[in-house]
Amino acid sequence: MSTIQAFVQAASDHRIQSVVTIHTMALLAAHADSDGYALRDNSGQSLGDPRHIAAETGYGVSTIYKALTTLETLGYIAPEEPTPEQIACGVIGRIRIQTPAASTRA
Repeated sequence: MSTIQAFVQAASDHRIQSVVTIHTMALLAAHADSDGYALRDNSGQSLGDPRHIAAETGYGVSTIYKALTTLETLGYIAPEEPTPEQIACGVIGRIRIQTPAASTRA
């Protein structure tokens, strides 16, 4: 899985009009493992957490949620819901960057 390839494809996608969405995708790609999943910090919190992305980029959390929704709608990311145990520990679900070949680009 090439997260760089997925980022380049998103960055060149004419349907993405917001630089916030491109910055969000770049941060996700930078913090992804070899399978495309956003890594976790030492406390178990996902580096793909919208609050983390907002803090890293300087954008508002609601703006990051909108960017993540755009990326999901266009097939660049696939969020996974957390387990009840993860929710109890305050951990949100995981985000996986989709391979460009698996995206739903039209």
